[in-house]
Amino acid sequence: LNDKLDIPQGIKNYGKGGVKADESIIDYAEFESKKADVAAGAVNAIAFLLADIVFYAERFGVKSGEIKVTGGLSKCRSLLRAQADILQTRLLPCAEAESTAVGAALLAAGAAGVDASQWETMRLLPPVTPHMDAEEAEELYGKWHEFLNWCKVRKL
Repeated sequence: LNDKLDIPQGIKNYGKGGVKADESIIDYAEFESKKADVAAGAVNAIAFLLADIVFYAERFGVKSGEIKVTGGLSKCRSLLRAQADILQTRLLPCAEAESTAVGAALLAAGAAGVDASQWETMRLLPPVTPHMDAEEAEELYGKWHEFLNWCKVRKL
C-alpha cells in the first residue's frame, strides 16, 4: 500500500515533501544518533496535545481533578509523567489499558442479561503525580504554544 500511495516506508527513503525517494533528505546516521531526542519530543508533543484538550474542556466548565487514564499510551510512564507535570494533577492509570473494549463487553453483557457486577473492570495502578512545580509547568506550556505559533507561520 505504501508503494501505491508513494509513502516512504522508513527514514532511509524519506524524500522532499514526505514522498518516497531512493535517497533520503534525512541524514540516517544523524537520525540514529538522536532517536532518544525524537522519542522524547514525540512523547512531550502527545502530552501537550492532551493537555490542550483538558484545558479547552475546563474553559467550558468541565472540572477535571484527578484523571483516570486508559488506552495503550497509558502504559507509557514517561508520557504519564509529562502529562501529570503539565496538567499539575494526579493521573490514575487503569490496570486494563483497553478499558473501552471492557466497557463495550460490559454493555453487551448487560444487554444479554448477564450480571457483570462482579467483573474487575477499573482496578487502578499507583498514581502518577506531578514532579514539576506549577510555575515551571506554565512556562513550559507557554513554550509549547510559542512553538505551535511558529509552526503556523513556517512554510515547510
